[in-house]
Amino acid sequence: MAQRIVNYMLYDTDRATYVANIGAVYLGSEITDTEDSSYWHGALYVTEKKNWFVVVERGKTIDVEGHKLVPLSTGDAMRMLEKNKLWDIILEHFDVEEA
Repeated sequence: MAQRIVNYMLYDTDRATYVANIGAVYLGSEITDTEDSSYWHGALYVTEKKNWFVVVERGKTIDVEGHKLVPLSTGDAMRMLEKNKLWDIILEHFDVEEA
């Protein structure tokens, strides 16, 4: 379990829905240290109110009970799922138009 309050909002893995295990080498400056090129992985969650966050399970920067919890924009969550080629999950959680 991980919890963090950011901008007066509580992010809690026990109350949110686990979406997918993801990995990335970039998630903005809050997780990625430019001097640390190590790959990280984490768990992506979405709250009942459709707020997204990731709990990093491996990486250099950690701060919540051994994990780094970072809120994400909807766009960042979508990009992470795209980079990890999790197409079925994208279709489950996002409205996607046919080209």
